[in-house]
Amino acid sequence: MGRRPPERLARSLDEFAGAGVRLDSNDAFGLKNISNRGGARATTAIPFSRFGQRFKQTGSPHDTSGTSLLTAPLRFLFTRMTDIQTTFSFERSASASRVLGSPGFAYVAGFTQRLDPTLYRAPNSNVVENRQYVTTASTSIQPISRVTVDVRTDHRIAYTNAYLGSRRIYTLSWPDLSGRWLQLQQSLGLEEMLSSLVVSSHYSLKREDQGPAGKPVETHAITTNWGPLLRWEASFKNGIRADVNTSFSKTENLDERLGSVVRTHTSTVHDVRLTKVYPASKGIRFPWSKRRVKLPNDLNLNLSMGIVRDRQFTERPGFDTLIETDTQRLNVGSGTTYNFTPSITGGFDLAFRQTKDYKGLLTQRGITIAVNAQFRF
Repeated sequence: MGRRPPERLARSLDEFAGAGVRLDSNDAFGLKNISNRGGARATTAIPFSRFGQRFKQTGSPHDTSGTSLLTAPLRFLFTRMTDIQTTFSFERSASASRVLGSPGFAYVAGFTQRLDPTLYRAPNSNVVENRQYVTTASTSIQPISRVTVDVRTDHRIAYTNAYLGSRRIYTLSWPDLSGRWLQLQQSLGLEEMLSSLVVSSHYSLKREDQGPAGKPVETHAITTNWGPLLRWEASFKNGIRADVNTSFSKTENLDERLGSVVRTHTSTVHDVRLTKVYPASKGIRFPWSKRRVKLPNDLNLNLSMGIVRDRQFTERPGFDTLIETDTQRLNVGSGTTYNFTPSITGGFDLAFRQTKDYKGLLTQRGITIAVNAQFRF
């Protein structure tokens, strides 16, 4: 695995014996609330880059005697992957309210969640225990020049023992992919118009199961997230910056206790942001004037538009789909920021908003006009 993996251990203990712990005059003096916490963390790296070096061809480029169609996909993958970073962590915590005495050396030292049997627990004393095991792995792949794909997985098992008994939560995030393409304007031949163009995308799938420990699972949740589905970040040579983003998320919750009822929530977001900076050295030219107006300081202009569609509905076998919410929000705004002096900053904002409720057949609109100023003394 390469170099020795770093490890980390942590333990802590907290006690609180304030006046609020005693609820009435019959409670014993010295009652307190206690809690402890402990954890361990270990990381290591799997050197896939070394494996890639072994697959590199040697000799003449026209010599194919050492190549194999079976190892070609592995050679392509290993030579473009970075080392896989893995992490394993264990965390636990425990708390007990309204107790008297010593919880035991192991509890004080943070090695256990179990209380000493001789510890006195007053009426209405509550004990809560939590622990979780987390394993993560991540790497990066560069299939072609300027294109990078980050790959990550997250595995988590958590146990909670509180008022309703012990419960188990199982979570798996896989796949989790983030892609980024830098300097795309060069590949598209747009160097004369754009100084920078970046395209990025992200996709993740998360599964979560919950239920009593040692018993059948009660709820299932599956979350699909394209955030962003596609994002364009462009810088034009005339000073305009554009950020166009589209994202989509969907969560499905299945409750076995309610007869396989599935509740689904979807959200679609479209967002466009434009900014323009007029440098003081160049000034600004208005449409009705042929001359540029010199400015003492830079002038910042921005324009934004956002459309959000949220839907939530419930499906149950043998019944019609129940639409709980279905709304769409539209926001269009513009703003100006200008530094009149080093101590005075002013701005003007204009915005239009609209909320449309498709279920209630209701539409609301509003306009915002604001003038603001900031003075620094």
